[in-house]
Amino acid sequence: MGIYDNTTERSRHAMQPMSVIMSDPTMHYFENIMVRRLIPSPLHYLAIQMNPTAMLEDLGLDDSATMAEARAIRTKTYLVHLVWPGELPVSRMRWCRYQVEPIGTTLRTEVPEQGITADMVLPIAPNTAEARGIQPVTPNKPFPFPNCYHWLENSVVVRIRVPHGGFEHDGAFSLTREERNLMNEKFAPDRERIASFLDRQEKSPPAPSPSVHATRASTPLDAFGTTIHSQSGFPDPQSVPSTAGIPVGVLSDAYLRIVKEKGVMTSTPSKRPRGTAGSSKRRRGTLGSDTQGRGATAAPSPSNLKAGEIVEVFGRAPDPITPMIPLVDAWLDIENHLTADTIADPREFEKEVQLIVRIIKRGIARQLLSEEARRDALDAAYDTQNGSASDPSVSPMASRRGVRGTSNHRMTLASTPSDDAGRSDSDSAKDTSDEGADQSRGDHYASGMSLFWHHSLDMPKH
Repeated sequence: MGIYDNTTERSRHAMQPMSVIMSDPTMHYFENIMVRRLIPSPLHYLAIQMNPTAMLEDLGLDDSATMAEARAIRTKTYLVHLVWPGELPVSRMRWCRYQVEPIGTTLRTEVPEQGITADMVLPIAPNTAEARGIQPVTPNKPFPFPNCYHWLENSVVVRIRVPHGGFEHDGAFSLTREERNLMNEKFAPDRERIASFLDRQEKSPPAPSPSVHATRASTPLDAFGTTIHSQSGFPDPQSVPSTAGIPVGVLSDAYLRIVKEKGVMTSTPSKRPRGTAGSSKRRRGTLGSDTQGRGATAAPSPSNLKAGEIVEVFGRAPDPITPMIPLVDAWLDIENHLTADTIADPREFEKEVQLIVRIIKRGIARQLLSEEARRDALDAAYDTQNGSASDPSVSPMASRRGVRGTSNHRMTLASTPSDDAGRSDSDSAKDTSDEGADQSRGDHYASGMSLFWHHSLDMPKH
Protein backbone atom coordinates (compact mmCIF):
# COMPACT_ATOMS: atom_id res chain seq x y z
CA MET A 1 0.00 0.00 0.00
CA GLY A 2 2.87 2.35 -0.59
CA ILE A 3 4.83 1.36 2.50
CA TYR A 4 6.48 -1.54 0.72
CA ASP A 5 7.32 -0.19 -2.71
CA ASN A 6 7.85 -3.60 -4.32
CA THR A 7 5.04 -5.53 -2.65
CA THR A 8 2.59 -5.11 -5.54
CA GLU A 9 5.00 -6.46 -8.16
CA ARG A 10 6.02 -9.40 -5.99
CA SER A 11 2.38 -10.26 -5.32
CA ARG A 12 1.67 -10.17 -9.04
CA HIS A 13 4.37 -12.77 -9.64
CA ALA A 14 3.24 -14.84 -6.68
CA MET A 15 -0.17 -15.30 -8.31
CA GLN A 16 1.33 -16.61 -11.57
CA PRO A 17 1.91 -20.31 -12.33
CA MET A 18 5.49 -21.41 -11.65
CA SER A 19 6.14 -22.03 -15.37
CA VAL A 20 5.15 -18.44 -16.15
CA ILE A 21 7.28 -17.04 -13.33
CA MET A 22 10.40 -18.94 -14.40
CA SER A 23 10.01 -17.74 -17.99
CA ASP A 24 9.45 -14.10 -16.97
CA PRO A 25 12.65 -12.15 -17.77
CA THR A 26 11.90 -9.64 -14.99
CA MET A 27 12.36 -12.31 -12.31
CA HIS A 28 16.13 -11.94 -12.57
CA TYR A 29 15.60 -8.36 -11.41
CA PHE A 30 13.33 -9.33 -8.52
CA GLU A 31 15.76 -11.97 -7.25
CA ASN A 32 18.20 -9.24 -6.27
CA ILE A 33 15.82 -6.42 -5.48
CA MET A 34 16.12 -4.77 -2.07
CA VAL A 35 13.07 -4.04 0.04
CA ARG A 36 12.41 -0.39 0.82
CA ARG A 37 9.97 0.80 3.43
CA LEU A 38 8.54 4.27 3.93
CA ILE A 39 9.88 4.42 7.49
CA PRO A 40 12.53 2.31 9.25
CA SER A 41 11.19 -0.75 11.02
CA PRO A 42 11.30 -1.14 14.81
CA LEU A 43 14.22 -2.92 16.50
CA HIS A 44 16.74 -1.72 13.91
CA TYR A 45 19.89 0.26 14.63
CA LEU A 46 20.04 3.66 12.99
CA ALA A 47 22.48 6.53 12.56
CA ILE A 48 20.84 9.92 13.07
CA GLN A 49 21.90 13.56 12.78
CA MET A 50 19.72 16.52 13.71
CA ASN A 51 18.83 18.98 10.94
CA PRO A 52 18.36 22.36 12.68
CA THR A 53 18.01 24.43 9.49
CA ALA A 54 15.14 22.24 8.28
CA MET A 55 13.38 22.75 11.62
CA LEU A 56 13.61 26.52 11.15
CA GLU A 57 12.52 26.43 7.52
CA ASP A 58 9.42 24.44 8.45
CA LEU A 59 8.46 27.27 10.83
CA GLY A 60 9.30 30.03 8.35
CA LEU A 61 12.04 31.31 10.66
CA ASP A 62 14.54 31.66 7.84
CA ASP A 63 15.88 35.16 8.49
CA SER A 64 19.65 35.44 8.15
CA ALA A 65 20.37 35.90 11.86
CA THR A 66 18.33 32.89 12.97
CA MET A 67 19.65 30.64 10.20
CA ALA A 68 23.22 31.67 11.01
CA GLU A 69 22.69 30.59 14.61
CA ALA A 70 21.37 27.21 13.47
CA ARG A 71 24.24 26.61 11.06
CA ALA A 72 26.66 27.31 13.88
CA ILE A 73 25.44 24.21 15.74
CA ARG A 74 28.00 21.48 15.18
CA THR A 75 25.61 18.56 14.94
CA LYS A 76 27.06 15.10 15.47
CA THR A 77 25.98 11.66 14.31
CA TYR A 78 24.45 9.34 16.89
CA LEU A 79 23.74 5.63 17.01
CA VAL A 80 20.23 4.73 18.19
CA HIS A 81 18.02 1.69 18.50
CA LEU A 82 14.48 2.04 17.17
CA VAL A 83 11.80 1.13 19.69
CA TRP A 84 8.44 2.01 18.14
CA PRO A 85 6.97 4.65 15.79
CA GLY A 86 4.58 7.18 17.27
CA GLU A 87 2.33 7.20 14.20
CA LEU A 88 1.33 4.91 11.38
CA PRO A 89 3.13 5.45 8.07
CA VAL A 90 1.05 7.10 5.37
CA SER A 91 1.83 8.48 1.95
CA ARG A 92 3.01 12.10 1.77
CA MET A 93 4.30 12.06 5.35
CA ARG A 94 7.33 14.33 5.79
CA TRP A 95 8.62 12.72 8.95
CA CYS A 96 7.67 10.05 11.46
CA ARG A 97 7.74 10.49 15.22
CA TYR A 98 9.75 7.64 16.70
CA GLN A 99 10.80 6.53 20.16
CA VAL A 100 14.49 5.70 20.01
CA GLU A 101 17.18 4.65 22.48
CA PRO A 102 20.56 6.35 22.00
CA ILE A 103 23.46 3.92 22.21
CA GLY A 104 26.48 4.81 24.33
CA THR A 105 30.15 3.88 24.06
CA THR A 106 30.69 4.40 27.78
CA LEU A 107 28.93 3.41 30.97
CA ARG A 108 25.60 5.06 31.62
CA THR A 109 25.30 8.60 32.91
CA GLU A 110 24.24 8.35 36.54
CA VAL A 111 20.96 9.88 37.70
CA PRO A 112 21.24 9.68 41.51
CA GLU A 113 17.80 11.13 42.23
CA GLN A 114 16.23 8.30 40.21
CA GLY A 115 18.47 5.52 41.51
CA ILE A 116 20.14 5.02 38.11
CA THR A 117 23.79 3.97 38.36
CA ALA A 118 26.60 3.79 35.82
CA ASP A 119 26.62 -0.01 35.64
CA MET A 120 23.04 -0.24 34.36
CA VAL A 121 24.14 -1.12 30.84
CA LEU A 122 24.20 -4.13 28.53
CA PRO A 123 27.07 -4.49 26.06
CA ILE A 124 26.35 -5.20 22.41
CA ALA A 125 28.37 -8.14 21.06
CA PRO A 126 31.25 -8.27 20.24
CA ASN A 127 31.64 -5.96 23.25
CA THR A 128 31.87 -8.00 26.47
CA ALA A 129 32.97 -5.29 28.91
CA GLU A 130 30.73 -4.74 31.94
CA ALA A 131 28.73 -7.82 31.03
CA ARG A 132 28.26 -8.66 34.74
CA GLY A 133 28.12 -12.33 33.86
CA ILE A 134 25.29 -11.75 31.40
CA GLN A 135 25.34 -12.68 27.73
CA PRO A 136 25.76 -9.48 25.65
CA VAL A 137 22.97 -8.28 23.39
CA THR A 138 23.38 -10.09 20.07
CA PRO A 139 22.19 -8.41 16.83
CA ASN A 140 21.11 -10.30 13.72
CA LYS A 141 24.67 -10.26 12.36
CA PRO A 142 28.16 -9.28 13.63
CA PHE A 143 27.95 -5.71 14.87
CA PRO A 144 30.45 -3.31 13.24
CA PHE A 145 31.40 -1.53 16.49
CA PRO A 146 33.15 -3.24 19.45
CA ASN A 147 32.43 -0.62 22.13
CA CYS A 148 28.66 -0.10 22.33
CA TYR A 149 26.17 -0.36 25.19
CA HIS A 150 22.43 -0.22 25.63
CA TRP A 151 21.63 2.12 28.53
CA LEU A 152 18.72 1.41 30.85
CA GLU A 153 15.86 3.95 30.94
CA ASN A 154 17.29 5.96 28.08
CA SER A 155 14.83 6.87 25.35
CA VAL A 156 13.88 10.01 23.47
CA VAL A 157 11.40 10.97 20.77
CA VAL A 158 12.64 12.26 17.43
CA ARG A 159 11.09 13.02 14.06
CA ILE A 160 12.77 10.91 11.39
CA ARG A 161 12.68 12.59 7.98
CA VAL A 162 11.25 10.42 5.24
CA PRO A 163 13.64 10.40 2.26
CA HIS A 164 12.55 9.98 -1.33
CA GLY A 165 12.39 6.25 -1.94
CA GLY A 166 12.08 5.31 1.72
CA PHE A 167 14.54 3.21 3.70
CA GLU A 168 16.41 0.22 2.34
CA HIS A 169 16.43 -2.51 5.00
CA ASP A 170 18.51 -5.22 3.35
CA GLY A 171 21.80 -5.55 5.20
CA ALA A 172 20.63 -3.46 8.16
CA PHE A 173 21.51 -4.33 11.75
CA SER A 174 18.64 -5.25 14.06
CA LEU A 175 17.48 -7.30 17.01
CA THR A 176 14.94 -10.06 16.75
CA ARG A 177 11.84 -9.74 18.91
CA GLU A 178 13.15 -12.62 21.02
CA GLU A 179 16.50 -10.87 21.56
CA ARG A 180 14.74 -7.66 22.52
CA ASN A 181 12.65 -9.55 25.07
CA LEU A 182 15.81 -11.16 26.44
CA MET A 183 17.37 -7.72 26.77
CA ASN A 184 14.40 -6.56 28.84
CA GLU A 185 14.75 -9.63 31.05
CA LYS A 186 18.45 -8.94 31.57
CA PHE A 187 17.62 -5.40 32.69
CA ALA A 188 14.99 -6.69 35.16
CA PRO A 189 17.34 -6.78 38.21
CA ASP A 190 18.37 -3.17 37.53
CA ARG A 191 14.74 -2.10 37.34
CA GLU A 192 14.14 -3.83 40.67
CA ARG A 193 17.03 -1.86 42.16
CA ILE A 194 15.49 1.37 40.91
CA ALA A 195 12.07 0.42 42.28
CA SER A 196 13.58 -0.36 45.70
CA PHE A 197 15.41 2.96 45.69
CA LEU A 198 12.25 4.88 44.84
CA ASP A 199 10.32 3.04 47.56
CA ARG A 200 12.93 4.09 50.12
CA GLN A 201 12.79 7.66 48.84
CA GLU A 202 9.02 7.70 49.18
CA LYS A 203 9.18 6.50 52.78
CA SER A 204 12.00 8.89 53.73
CA PRO A 205 12.01 11.77 51.24
CA PRO A 206 15.16 13.92 51.27
CA ALA A 207 14.96 17.57 52.28
CA PRO A 208 14.27 19.92 49.33
CA SER A 209 17.36 21.59 47.95
CA PRO A 210 17.27 25.27 46.89
CA SER A 211 19.71 24.52 44.10
CA VAL A 212 17.41 21.83 42.70
CA HIS A 213 14.49 24.28 42.71
CA ALA A 214 16.59 26.81 40.83
CA THR A 215 17.52 24.21 38.24
CA ARG A 216 13.89 23.32 37.73
CA ALA A 217 12.92 26.91 37.16
CA SER A 218 15.61 27.37 34.52
CA THR A 219 14.76 24.24 32.54
CA PRO A 220 10.96 24.02 32.29
CA LEU A 221 10.91 21.57 29.41
CA ASP A 222 13.33 18.84 28.59
CA ALA A 223 14.88 18.57 25.15
CA PHE A 224 12.12 16.40 23.78
CA GLY A 225 8.92 18.28 24.45
CA THR A 226 7.78 17.08 27.87
CA THR A 227 8.21 18.66 31.27
CA ILE A 228 11.11 17.42 33.36
CA HIS A 229 9.49 18.21 36.65
CA SER A 230 6.03 18.77 38.01
CA GLN A 231 4.37 22.10 37.46
CA SER A 232 4.93 23.05 41.10
CA GLY A 233 8.64 23.43 40.38
CA PHE A 234 8.14 26.40 38.03
CA PRO A 235 7.77 30.11 38.70
CA ASP A 236 4.51 31.91 38.15
CA PRO A 237 4.16 32.90 34.45
CA GLN A 238 3.57 36.54 35.41
CA SER A 239 6.92 36.68 37.22
CA VAL A 240 8.95 35.69 34.15
CA PRO A 241 10.46 38.75 32.46
CA SER A 242 9.85 39.27 28.76
CA THR A 243 12.57 39.52 26.13
CA ALA A 244 13.04 42.60 23.98
CA GLY A 245 9.80 43.98 25.38
CA ILE A 246 7.78 40.94 24.25
CA PRO A 247 5.67 39.32 26.98
CA VAL A 248 5.99 35.57 27.44
CA GLY A 249 2.33 35.03 26.62
CA VAL A 250 2.68 36.87 23.31
CA LEU A 251 5.64 34.69 22.33
CA SER A 252 3.65 31.58 23.15
CA ASP A 253 0.65 32.82 21.15
CA ALA A 254 2.89 33.69 18.22
CA TYR A 255 4.40 30.21 18.25
CA LEU A 256 0.96 28.60 18.20
CA ARG A 257 -0.12 30.87 15.34
CA ILE A 258 2.98 29.98 13.33
CA VAL A 259 2.71 26.21 13.72
CA LYS A 260 -0.96 26.35 12.74
CA GLU A 261 -0.41 28.53 9.67
CA LYS A 262 2.64 26.55 8.53
CA GLY A 263 0.86 23.22 8.88
CA VAL A 264 3.62 21.60 10.93
CA MET A 265 1.57 20.15 13.77
CA THR A 266 1.30 16.86 11.85
CA SER A 267 3.65 14.84 9.67
CA THR A 268 1.42 15.17 6.61
CA PRO A 269 0.85 18.54 4.90
CA SER A 270 -2.39 20.28 5.74
CA LYS A 271 -5.07 20.04 3.05
CA ARG A 272 -6.13 23.60 3.83
CA PRO A 273 -4.03 26.28 2.12
CA ARG A 274 -1.71 28.04 4.49
CA GLY A 275 -2.73 31.43 5.75
CA THR A 276 -6.47 30.73 5.79
CA ALA A 277 -6.84 30.24 9.53
CA GLY A 278 -9.08 33.18 10.37
CA SER A 279 -9.35 36.69 9.02
CA SER A 280 -6.30 38.80 8.25
CA LYS A 281 -7.27 41.15 11.04
CA ARG A 282 -7.02 38.44 13.66
CA ARG A 283 -3.88 36.83 12.22
CA ARG A 284 -2.18 40.19 11.98
CA GLY A 285 -2.19 40.89 15.75
CA THR A 286 0.36 43.20 17.37
CA LEU A 287 2.75 42.45 20.20
CA GLY A 288 0.22 42.21 22.97
CA SER A 289 -2.80 43.63 21.12
CA ASP A 290 -6.15 42.10 21.89
CA THR A 291 -6.43 40.75 18.34
CA GLN A 292 -3.38 38.58 18.93
CA GLY A 293 -4.52 36.25 21.64
CA ARG A 294 -8.00 35.19 20.58
CA GLY A 295 -9.20 32.10 18.81
CA ALA A 296 -6.88 32.50 15.81
CA THR A 297 -3.97 31.12 17.81
CA ALA A 298 -5.63 28.18 19.53
CA ALA A 299 -4.16 24.85 18.44
CA PRO A 300 -6.37 21.80 17.92
CA SER A 301 -4.40 19.42 20.12
CA PRO A 302 -5.84 16.11 21.34
CA SER A 303 -6.60 17.49 24.80
CA ASN A 304 -8.87 20.32 23.60
CA LEU A 305 -10.97 18.58 20.96
CA LYS A 306 -14.65 19.35 21.36
CA ALA A 307 -17.32 16.71 21.78
CA GLY A 308 -18.34 15.23 18.45
CA GLU A 309 -15.01 15.86 16.75
CA ILE A 310 -13.16 12.86 15.36
CA VAL A 311 -10.27 11.78 17.55
CA GLU A 312 -7.23 10.68 15.57
CA VAL A 313 -6.23 7.26 16.92
CA PHE A 314 -3.32 6.63 14.56
CA GLY A 315 -0.87 9.06 16.15
CA ARG A 316 -1.44 11.89 13.68
CA ALA A 317 -3.57 14.26 15.77
CA PRO A 318 -2.33 17.87 15.49
CA ASP A 319 0.05 18.70 18.33
CA PRO A 320 1.62 22.17 18.68
CA ILE A 321 4.75 20.76 20.32
CA THR A 322 5.60 18.69 17.21
CA PRO A 323 7.92 21.27 15.56
CA MET A 324 10.04 21.34 18.73
CA ILE A 325 10.72 17.59 18.59
CA PRO A 326 14.18 17.17 17.03
CA LEU A 327 14.03 16.57 13.28
CA VAL A 328 16.73 14.14 12.17
CA ASP A 329 18.18 12.67 9.01
CA ALA A 330 18.63 8.92 9.40
CA TRP A 331 20.49 6.01 7.80
CA LEU A 332 20.20 2.26 8.29
CA ASP A 333 23.66 1.57 6.84
CA ILE A 334 25.27 2.57 10.13
CA GLU A 335 28.68 1.23 9.15
CA ASN A 336 28.87 3.84 6.36
CA HIS A 337 28.07 6.79 8.62
CA LEU A 338 29.82 5.92 11.87
CA THR A 339 32.98 4.36 13.22
CA ALA A 340 33.71 3.12 16.72
CA ASP A 341 35.48 6.41 17.43
CA THR A 342 32.87 8.77 15.98
CA ILE A 343 29.72 7.55 17.76
CA ALA A 344 28.65 10.63 19.70
CA ASP A 345 27.78 10.64 23.40
CA PRO A 346 23.97 10.64 23.90
CA ARG A 347 24.34 13.58 26.28
CA GLU A 348 25.59 15.72 23.39
CA PHE A 349 22.34 15.17 21.53
CA GLU A 350 20.37 16.71 24.37
CA LYS A 351 22.64 19.75 24.30
CA GLU A 352 22.08 20.16 20.56
CA VAL A 353 18.32 20.04 20.99
CA GLN A 354 18.39 22.58 23.79
CA LEU A 355 20.35 24.89 21.50
CA ILE A 356 17.89 24.69 18.62
CA VAL A 357 14.95 25.19 20.99
CA ARG A 358 16.49 28.46 22.20
CA ILE A 359 17.24 29.51 18.62
CA ILE A 360 13.62 28.90 17.60
CA LYS A 361 12.41 31.06 20.47
CA ARG A 362 14.76 33.89 19.51
CA GLY A 363 13.70 33.52 15.88
CA ILE A 364 10.07 33.99 16.83
CA ALA A 365 11.00 37.05 18.89
CA ARG A 366 12.84 38.50 15.87
CA GLN A 367 9.87 37.82 13.63
CA LEU A 368 7.49 39.55 16.01
CA LEU A 369 9.75 42.58 16.31
CA SER A 370 10.10 42.76 12.53
CA GLU A 371 6.34 42.52 12.04
CA GLU A 372 5.75 45.21 14.65
CA ALA A 373 8.30 47.52 13.04
CA ARG A 374 6.56 47.17 9.69
CA ARG A 375 3.17 47.83 11.26
CA ASP A 376 4.47 50.89 13.10
CA ALA A 377 5.86 52.23 9.82
CA LEU A 378 2.50 51.71 8.12
CA ASP A 379 0.69 53.31 11.04
CA ALA A 380 3.03 56.31 10.94
CA ALA A 381 2.42 56.69 7.22
CA TYR A 382 -1.33 56.43 7.82
CA ASP A 383 -1.19 59.10 10.52
CA THR A 384 0.87 61.40 8.31
CA GLN A 385 -1.50 60.96 5.40
CA ASN A 386 -4.51 61.68 7.59
CA GLY A 387 -2.92 64.66 9.33
CA SER A 388 -2.81 63.20 12.84
CA ALA A 389 -1.23 65.43 15.45
CA SER A 390 2.35 64.59 16.25
CA ASP A 391 2.41 63.76 19.94
CA PRO A 392 5.39 61.78 21.25
CA SER A 393 3.29 60.43 24.12
CA VAL A 394 0.87 58.78 21.72
CA SER A 395 2.06 55.67 19.92
CA PRO A 396 1.21 55.23 16.22
CA MET A 397 -1.11 52.34 16.96
CA ALA A 398 -2.72 54.13 19.89
CA SER A 399 -3.19 57.21 17.71
CA ARG A 400 -5.40 55.23 15.37
CA ARG A 401 -7.32 53.73 18.27
CA GLY A 402 -7.57 56.90 20.32
CA VAL A 403 -5.59 55.38 23.19
CA ARG A 404 -2.83 57.17 25.04
CA GLY A 405 0.43 55.29 24.54
CA THR A 406 3.41 54.80 26.79
CA SER A 407 7.00 53.79 26.33
CA ASN A 408 5.73 50.25 26.65
CA HIS A 409 2.60 50.75 24.59
CA ARG A 410 2.66 47.27 23.09
CA MET A 411 2.16 45.69 26.49
CA THR A 412 -0.39 48.36 27.45
CA LEU A 413 -2.46 47.53 24.39
CA ALA A 414 -2.90 43.99 25.66
CA SER A 415 -5.64 45.26 27.95
CA THR A 416 -6.92 47.98 25.60
CA PRO A 417 -10.30 47.35 23.95
CA SER A 418 -10.45 47.45 20.16
CA ASP A 419 -12.56 49.99 18.32
CA ASP A 420 -15.99 48.37 18.45
CA ALA A 421 -17.76 51.00 16.36
CA GLY A 422 -20.15 49.44 13.90
CA ARG A 423 -20.00 46.00 15.52
CA SER A 424 -23.29 44.21 16.04
CA ASP A 425 -24.45 42.69 19.31
CA SER A 426 -24.10 39.25 17.77
CA ASP A 427 -20.45 39.96 16.95
CA SER A 428 -19.79 41.03 20.52
CA ALA A 429 -21.56 37.97 21.85
CA LYS A 430 -19.50 35.75 19.57
CA ASP A 431 -16.29 37.34 20.82
CA THR A 432 -17.39 36.73 24.40
CA SER A 433 -18.00 33.09 23.53
CA ASP A 434 -14.63 32.91 21.77
CA GLU A 435 -12.88 34.32 24.79
CA GLY A 436 -14.50 31.69 27.02
CA ALA A 437 -13.37 28.94 24.69
CA ASP A 438 -9.92 30.46 24.50
CA GLN A 439 -9.67 30.45 28.29
CA SER A 440 -10.36 26.72 28.22
CA ARG A 441 -7.78 26.26 25.49
CA GLY A 442 -5.35 28.36 27.45
CA ASP A 443 -5.62 25.93 30.34
CA HIS A 444 -4.41 23.21 27.98
CA TYR A 445 -0.97 24.64 27.50
CA ALA A 446 -0.61 26.46 30.81
CA SER A 447 1.51 23.59 32.06
CA GLY A 448 3.16 22.98 28.71
CA MET A 449 3.50 25.72 26.12
CA SER A 450 3.46 28.66 28.54
CA LEU A 451 6.09 27.01 30.70
CA PHE A 452 8.05 26.31 27.57
CA TRP A 453 8.63 30.03 27.13
CA HIS A 454 10.15 30.43 30.58
CA HIS A 455 13.45 29.22 29.18
CA SER A 456 16.17 31.80 28.50
CA LEU A 457 15.11 34.04 25.62
CA ASP A 458 17.98 36.48 25.69
CA MET A 459 19.16 37.60 22.28
CA PRO A 460 22.83 36.86 21.52
CA LYS A 461 25.18 39.78 21.92
CA HIS A 462 26.46 41.23 18.66
